[in-house]
Amino acid sequence: MATTLSDRLTGRLLDGRYDVGRLVARGGMATVYEAMDTRLERTVAVKVMHPALAADAEFVARFIREARSAARLSHPNVVAVYDQGSDGDVVYLAMEYVDGATLRDLLRMRGRLAPADALAIFEQVLGALGAAHKAGLVHRDVKPENVLLTEDGRVKVADFGLARAISSTVASTTMTSGLIIGTVSYLSPEQVERGIADARSDVYAAGIVLFEMLTGEKPYSGGTPMEVAFRHVHERVPAPSTIVPGMSPDLDTLVQRATARNPDDRPRDASELLVDVVRTRDGRPIFLQQLPDDAEPTVRHAELEGPRLRPGDTLVVPRPAPDHGASPSPAAVAQWPAAGEPLVVRHRRRRGWILFVVVLLLGAAAATGAWWYAEGRFTTMPTIVEGSGRDDAVSTLERVGLEASFAETFSETVAAGAVVSTDPGPGAQVLSGGTVRVDLSLGPDREQVPELVNLLPGAAASLLDDNRLQLAGETPEYHESIPAGQVIRSDPAANESVKPDTEVMLVVSQGRESFPIPTVEGEPGEDAKQILAEADFVPVEDEAVFHDSVAAGLVVSQSPKDASGFRGSEVRIVVSKGPDLVEVPSVVDRSQGEAEQILRDAGFGVDFNFPLGAALIDRVVGQSDEPGGLVPRGATITLQIV
Repeated sequence: MATTLSDRLTGRLLDGRYDVGRLVARGGMATVYEAMDTRLERTVAVKVMHPALAADAEFVARFIREARSAARLSHPNVVAVYDQGSDGDVVYLAMEYVDGATLRDLLRMRGRLAPADALAIFEQVLGALGAAHKAGLVHRDVKPENVLLTEDGRVKVADFGLARAISSTVASTTMTSGLIIGTVSYLSPEQVERGIADARSDVYAAGIVLFEMLTGEKPYSGGTPMEVAFRHVHERVPAPSTIVPGMSPDLDTLVQRATARNPDDRPRDASELLVDVVRTRDGRPIFLQQLPDDAEPTVRHAELEGPRLRPGDTLVVPRPAPDHGASPSPAAVAQWPAAGEPLVVRHRRRRGWILFVVVLLLGAAAATGAWWYAEGRFTTMPTIVEGSGRDDAVSTLERVGLEASFAETFSETVAAGAVVSTDPGPGAQVLSGGTVRVDLSLGPDREQVPELVNLLPGAAASLLDDNRLQLAGETPEYHESIPAGQVIRSDPAANESVKPDTEVMLVVSQGRESFPIPTVEGEPGEDAKQILAEADFVPVEDEAVFHDSVAAGLVVSQSPKDASGFRGSEVRIVVSKGPDLVEVPSVVDRSQGEAEQILRDAGFGVDFNFPLGAALIDRVVGQSDEPGGLVPRGATITLQIV
């Protein structure tokens, strides 16, 4: 991925999220860019479909559907799919960015790989394919270009499910079209004949990839893609040892088992093939119920005969010992199996015979090819109207000699149980008597928004992701009962049915909102209570107090004051009872000292007036406040002394 090409999308912010950087690679179906996911701040690879494909509504719908399926596949050897979408006329896929090279790059550089290196890579490829097969996904386009190698030695398989989307668009294209030149070398016979692929088709393609890693070349070549496809159907993939002399017979067996022309003779899926790879790597035998019936074991020694290998046999043949009575000839020694080698090994073929066979096969291919594509061998795929029923689809296909296999898929426009699409599509050439896949609608694909109240945003985002929904962001809001930092509600609301990938906004609590407390000092007590209540505070009246300067009935004080508080919190007020009035006692005709004591005991201050200049008889002859009157406690009463 070390190219520095540029392109018109470089520098564009795709879908408001992906800052497109350098162009990494350009292929027949798409262009790949390095980009920055500005939302999650990580480097991603953005694969942009070519405009001709992006303009096809049927392709875009299938592309989105397959991308969603691939996005659910999580495995360390699978290039993760993060996102898919469109921006104007650009249809794209956001994937894990793998910094390294492809297996194709490695093969161009090294030609072929050592068996140990090839098996090390192959095991990881099968690990990825096995996980996909277990999840019900078929890759359909296993090839070295889709095997990525990281700098730390990890292997990543890319483009799961996308070949199916592409195959729908090019279903009516013949083998002479340039659209599939890059992948025809890895097509299984059933894909060529019937356009049908399952896990065993991936096994076949993986076997071809292993052959290419071991030998440095593809098993078949031809002047046209049609000729290569024809050889896949009618020829058995040669043993790697026919290309690289001295190759282990165990590797020959492994390749020929994976590339059997009959799918029933191959491992059922990549996981089963992986078992054989591990046994081969560890020097243990492969159980030959797994070996294809058309595999023809060969031997190094022309005179050495053994049982033809059939299902149920085990590939364990001991090394024949030499005759100790006489020294064997060098030629005989050269033809003995090596220690630990199984009997099923390559025999030497004369180059002249090889040329003869090649010429014969090419002649047969040309003759048979004309018959193969002659009128009547293929049937034109009829149009099955979208929205028609299952029975209608069966009847339509039976009228032209085709069979139907059914699958289910979601559809926004087609009612549940009705036909959404077919694979191949209308107008495609299908082998007479072949099988057509008919996709029936499951109705709209919907998810329910989960209940998120009281969750922290991180937990809410994880739950949304589990339900194939996306977090749009957070909006703060005060709440009287939900603690700060927890979700109050979502938009769309909980239990609402929405499309997958719908963005959900979280309303997150800021805790309780604080409000200014009104000042009610000096207000009449009842008015003060009403003012506080209308502001959503709870007024609490404490015991009234006397106050010299605040009239009775008015608020003397409040607590808290000049502050803020939460709705429903208490505000305490104190109401004045007015001044504390005391009855003035009579002290006339009392002595100065006696009168003073009486007044002070009653709570008054005392002042004296001597009208004659001096007290002569020490008697109170007058007081400033009339006896029996009410005077505020603490008031000063002036006495006249003579």
